[in-house]
Amino acid sequence: MLIIDNYYSFSQLYPEQTEIFAAITRDSAKYGIQAIITCNSLNDVRSKIQQNFSNYITLSLPEKGDYRSTLGLYAEFMPKNIKGRGLLREGDRLLEYQTALPCRGSNESERYKMIEAFVAEINLRDSDCAGAEKVRVLPHGQSYEAFYAENRSSDMLPLGYYTDDISVYGIKYTELFCYAVSSAAPEGTSLMLKNIMYAAKQEGIFTYCVKLRRDILTDTSSADKLCRTTEEVVDMLAALRSRFSERAVDKKKFLEEFLEGDFAGYLCGKHDRIMIVIDSMNEFMEMIYNISNKEDMHSITEAYFKNGAGMGIYFVIGFEAEAYGQNYFRTACRSFVDYHQSVHLGGRYDRQKLVEVNMTMSQKSKPCENYIGMVNIGSRAAEVYIPGGSKDDK
Repeated sequence: MLIIDNYYSFSQLYPEQTEIFAAITRDSAKYGIQAIITCNSLNDVRSKIQQNFSNYITLSLPEKGDYRSTLGLYAEFMPKNIKGRGLLREGDRLLEYQTALPCRGSNESERYKMIEAFVAEINLRDSDCAGAEKVRVLPHGQSYEAFYAENRSSDMLPLGYYTDDISVYGIKYTELFCYAVSSAAPEGTSLMLKNIMYAAKQEGIFTYCVKLRRDILTDTSSADKLCRTTEEVVDMLAALRSRFSERAVDKKKFLEEFLEGDFAGYLCGKHDRIMIVIDSMNEFMEMIYNISNKEDMHSITEAYFKNGAGMGIYFVIGFEAEAYGQNYFRTACRSFVDYHQSVHLGGRYDRQKLVEVNMTMSQKSKPCENYIGMVNIGSRAAEVYIPGGSKDDK
């Protein structure tokens, strides 16, 4: 049995679910599912859903004429002004009825407790019956640390929940390489980068944090190495070159010997994993393409992004939704986004180019919470919830 108390509030809070509810009520009877809804007025329920209900009962209404719109007959009398009294239709006549209390009890609280005890007794008696599946809800108030502890996996970086079915959204480490994070506001990018660095620390992944902007990623406590200056970034890129070279040699030897096999597993056993988290792709591009150095830093970076996948080295970079367009046609930036691993948070999807969304222009222009975003899964976009961003998350 499916019961919705105050259908109007349900339709306002979850407008995207009303079409699903219409389909459920249309076909539910043949699957043994009964639906009951309450409303203050029949106008609160769309006619498309009204037609799926065959039985209506009313409690006390203000006017006699109000019963006609619900029950289809004019009420020649009003029910007595007694709590729980109302009218229902029986054939071609209206009958007055009295709602019975579900159980004994001097007040609502006592009756509720008795109902709970009664349901618990039924469940115990019918323990062999699987019963209804528990409805999953988004765990508002859950910190990312708690989410990570609950969903930790050596194979996958858990990032949040899909909002449609509350399943875990994450990326397998074997598939992770260039992951882009953009947001309508700096808070969204900061949240995602902070969470990812926390997960990397728990997994023992050595993390560089390149911090080039003051308003993004104020918490860098999970980083193993913080790079703020041009010199520090140059040193990091040079260190990565030797790491990539070592792994490329090992990969060549591995493939010559085994042709096929679990190179990722072999790599993890021989080399430490490394993550590079950069708060701003725009600032990073401006830096590497304008470095006065005997070595061409932007060419080195281009080579990393183009050829470095599958080496146990991961790049996670923040994108300013409006600013990165000027760098999009630079080879390094284009190679990075071509991996199509990205999330955009905070709505305003008309200002970003990382995630393709099938929305109207008015929907694309709307902002939303900084912990709600969209990701591309194959050819479709999916909405995700990122723990730790709500004011209730602790």
